[in-house]
Amino acid sequence: MSLSAQRKLLLELSSLLDKRVLVRTTYGKVFEGTLTGFDHPALNISLVDVRTEGNEKYYKVIISGSVVAEILALQEPLFKLKEFAEILEKYFPNLVKVYEDAGVIMVSTTLFSASSLGKSAPVGRSNITAISLPIFS
Repeated sequence: MSLSAQRKLLLELSSLLDKRVLVRTTYGKVFEGTLTGFDHPALNISLVDVRTEGNEKYYKVIISGSVVAEILALQEPLFKLKEFAEILEKYFPNLVKVYEDAGVIMVSTTLFSASSLGKSAPVGRSNITAISLPIFS
């Protein structure tokens, strides 16, 4: 797997942290819980508030990455990255840039003067603001 693909996979997994997921193992066991962590490169995962298909309940389960067949997201994101960028663009025209691969929206730096706002004051500089959100594309 290329470095770019590995990075995208890790970003996708990161977007699932603190979300409800369904994990299916290679031996057919199914766990539903909140993803609280994973490691790289083994992809061992940690779930809390876990239920199994047989309705067994566990506070925490650690699953070896070698037996994880699939991880399914059960929660939808609050909003999509592009939709949020469109809202920001209304308030910050021509200053919003979306980096979908990284899950980041950046509101860029601009110079402004108070005279351009109709007031007399010294020239200032806005800050660069990056918003990194665990969101699905």
